[in-house]
Amino acid sequence: MIEVAAIDFYVNDKGYKSLLYSKETFLELLRSFVKHGWVEKIHEKSIVRAD
Repeated sequence: MIEVAAIDFYVNDKGYKSLLYSKETFLELLRSFVKHGWVEKIHEKSIVRAD
């Protein structure tokens, strides 16, 4: 059962990583879900990807 769960996490992780790979897309999602002033101050160039 543990092996199946690990595969599910890997598939999901790969999907999210693909979706959020673009800094522009990440910032759009963040701004659409987090309604705080500090989010609007984030610049795309200041985002650092962490693998």
